[in-house]
Amino acid sequence: MNKLYVLRKKGIQMAVKGDPHYPLRPDYADVSEPMREPIVKLGKLITDRIPIKLGKQKITKDDPEYWAVARLCTDEEAELVLKVFKKIRQPKTFAEIQKISGVEEGKLQKMLDHMSWTGLLEWNYENDAHEKQYVLPMFVPGSGEFSNMNKDLIDEHPELGYFFEHMTRLPLEKVTKIVPPGGAGIGMHVIPVEHAIEMNNEAIGVEKISHWLDKYDGKYAKSPCSCRRSRKTYDEGCGDVEDGWCIAVGDMADYVVETNKGGEYITREEALDIFKRAEENGFVHQITNIDGENKIFAICNCNVNVCYALRTSLLFNTPNLSRSAYVAEVDKDKCVACGRCVEFCPAGAVKLGQKLCKKDGTEVQYPKHELPSDATHEWSEADWDWDYRDNNRIEAYRTGTAPCKTACPAHIAIQGYLKMAAEGRYTEALALIKKNNPLPAVCGHICNRRCEDACTRGTIDEAIAIDEVKKFIAMHDLNAETRYIPKKVIPRVDGDFSADKVAIIGGGPAGLSCAYYLAEKGYTPTVFEKNERCGGMLVYGIPSFKLEKNVVQAEIDVMKEMGVEFKTGVEVGKDITLDELRAQGYKAFYIAIGCQGGRKIGVPGEEGEGVVSAVDFLREVNANEKYDIKGDVVVVGGGNVAIDCSRDAVRVGAGHVTQVCLETRDIMPASDNEIAEAEEDGVLIKCGWGPKEILRDEKGNVKGITFKKCLAVKDETGRFNPQYDENDTITIDCAHVVLAVGQSIVWGDLLNGSKVELGRGNGAVADPKTYQTAQPDIFVGGDVYTGPKFAIDAIAAGKEGAISIHRFVQPHTSLTIGRNQNDYVELNKDDILVESYDNSKRQIPAKKDSDKMSFRDYQEVFTEAQVKKEASRCLSCGRSVVDENHCIGCGVCTTKCEFDAIHLKRVHPECSVMRKSEDKMKYILPYALKQELRIKFGGKKNK
Repeated sequence: MNKLYVLRKKGIQMAVKGDPHYPLRPDYADVSEPMREPIVKLGKLITDRIPIKLGKQKITKDDPEYWAVARLCTDEEAELVLKVFKKIRQPKTFAEIQKISGVEEGKLQKMLDHMSWTGLLEWNYENDAHEKQYVLPMFVPGSGEFSNMNKDLIDEHPELGYFFEHMTRLPLEKVTKIVPPGGAGIGMHVIPVEHAIEMNNEAIGVEKISHWLDKYDGKYAKSPCSCRRSRKTYDEGCGDVEDGWCIAVGDMADYVVETNKGGEYITREEALDIFKRAEENGFVHQITNIDGENKIFAICNCNVNVCYALRTSLLFNTPNLSRSAYVAEVDKDKCVACGRCVEFCPAGAVKLGQKLCKKDGTEVQYPKHELPSDATHEWSEADWDWDYRDNNRIEAYRTGTAPCKTACPAHIAIQGYLKMAAEGRYTEALALIKKNNPLPAVCGHICNRRCEDACTRGTIDEAIAIDEVKKFIAMHDLNAETRYIPKKVIPRVDGDFSADKVAIIGGGPAGLSCAYYLAEKGYTPTVFEKNERCGGMLVYGIPSFKLEKNVVQAEIDVMKEMGVEFKTGVEVGKDITLDELRAQGYKAFYIAIGCQGGRKIGVPGEEGEGVVSAVDFLREVNANEKYDIKGDVVVVGGGNVAIDCSRDAVRVGAGHVTQVCLETRDIMPASDNEIAEAEEDGVLIKCGWGPKEILRDEKGNVKGITFKKCLAVKDETGRFNPQYDENDTITIDCAHVVLAVGQSIVWGDLLNGSKVELGRGNGAVADPKTYQTAQPDIFVGGDVYTGPKFAIDAIAAGKEGAISIHRFVQPHTSLTIGRNQNDYVELNKDDILVESYDNSKRQIPAKKDSDKMSFRDYQEVFTEAQVKKEASRCLSCGRSVVDENHCIGCGVCTTKCEFDAIHLKRVHPECSVMRKSEDKMKYILPYALKQELRIKFGGKKNK
């Protein structure tokens, strides 16, 4: 990946000067005017790009040292600065400046005020007389940040966003590999989450936020994050509202308030609240690191997807520049591979691995990032990672982790909630489940349990009854007094996103999931549902004896308490159009209307009374718990939906129910337990037959259906292509036929006037990662995108849809950069050693005494004793693993762990030594020499 990865957006041109990496200039940065010599000289004075500083490279109009500085001052102001400031960071009082320059006081003050406003100059009172003094700062940290903090300025000159990007990267491309631990006075420095180190006796004051708040007591101002704002100028924002995330301290607090930098004075309590909000969002605390020991001017709360300071370590694979003195360490025995630390680790230093040994008794060895300090070769661009924001979001090592979490489409923290359940921490378990699944009670009843199919315990005896435990935990949501309402985690300091209106069209599992996660992030989405009740197929497609409607409603009630608005009986496209909703202020739409239509089988006699699609049959039965049936019923189909139809038919009074499918019993799509339950209900299942004709009497009533022998369901390529023996037939007498052979999407007029494209199966065409369609403000999810799948698949899609919509609605945000990849790998169950385990058998839920053939759920929930026994059967085969070479010691992981399994240890005390920027070469050159000698002699030795 080349440098255009970070600069690939529109408006970029390359000025070729024999160097393929010559700096880039936005084509909207107008340089048509004649070259302004004072600007050139000032750019050379300030820059720390070594070739320019040494005169080996001349500044041209294409260099940020020119076109950016040209936006920050006039020629007269530049000449004033050159006359007064012979070096950067050398403070001068107004009187000193006036004496040197000879400029009249009123005019001089106006010039200094303007340059302070643009950020070319800063000021402070750091002298014995406490007299205001002006300073010519570096580009970074300095005028790069200050210019981007000035919203009026950057709105007028968005190219200043590129200026900040360039000056955080170009000067460091050659130097990062030789920067010693602690940063040598360059840039920013990670400061850990304080509660993660407050009990560490080795911790020193400068490593704690409280130390800095004490030092600058009473002088704090929240101000905009320059990195967040800069990235937005070229559409790589992260969805955060940038205002207020950076805390200026001391004189800098006055500067950002008084010079149009968006600063606002705050109290210590308000500052602490911002730090807490940052930790909840997974942001990294950083302090400035250019002024030497015990001096800073800001504490930032950084999002790795936009932060240029964190990039210095992660792009160049050289964490010395910004890492703290600490490294995360996992307590293997306590870790349950919930993955929360992994999801939030900004550096991607924590990934999921396995806890079990291999068959030979050895442990899996995990790779570590190579560092320049260990390399036996010259560190070069080939060792960088331009895609670090995406690569950091890969969750698992390639050797694998817990199969249950891997197999679950929503990647729920299964080992985590099992552990909590075993300890009686039921509310915490429910909260943990809802991080990835807002409908745990629903899934506890109807999930197809891929986690259990994959469960490592199943290789020994029987898989853990994961869903039964989840059902017990989730029953707390059915009681208003015990239900869990999640705390909102909003990526902005002030307010929420309730003003940004989002419409969810379709109240099924995908739509509900999307609404939940948008509400959790601070939105108040509106769900439009054409039926009388929300829930989609959960209500109208799944029989009540499997999923009681009050279970669905309880989870919807949670969403209402979170601020989700539900409008039922409203069909978008018929009662109101998308354009009308846009006119009402809706900024984005998530379409998740499901597959509401049935499919026909294309045989004679299927038109007319007595033949009904599974969708229509289930909708009526589930709405009314009755259906006008007289006589026998034949259900055509072999999936779980067909099973539901068969069991419903029994309950509404069918004489005999026969279910016929193409597949043989061993490949029948319905799950084994569903088939067994249908047969317990008296359903006769006949496999290996396909419909040939539906027979009707002289009055047109159904009297039977003829089937032909199915010889093969798929062809040699695996494509669905049934082959029949037309002469081998059977006829089954019946009065009703239910066709459960597939579902179709009924769009109606919903998409009229939109650019949404339809593809295979009439489903919406969308980006597979973001779910965005050809109509940019329309996103899709669930069955309208994938075709008919399970509720848990729709729930997973809903969460991803919410992430995309948040990014879309917030201006100039990338929909793709830095998303969790959901890239999990299952451990090798054929190469594990399980030496000891609880040999108790899988728990079985009791049956209720009620009539099994009613529409009520006849299966009991586990007792508390059963839950604890079952949860204790878990082998806890997954765990988190830290790559200490890549860890930056921020402590974000510790704020996410609910099991006290990850801590910070003080491994690199040298990283807390703060240096002055002016002294950096004193420390860089000896370190570089040591590195060169090691490569030279160590390399030969290795050969």
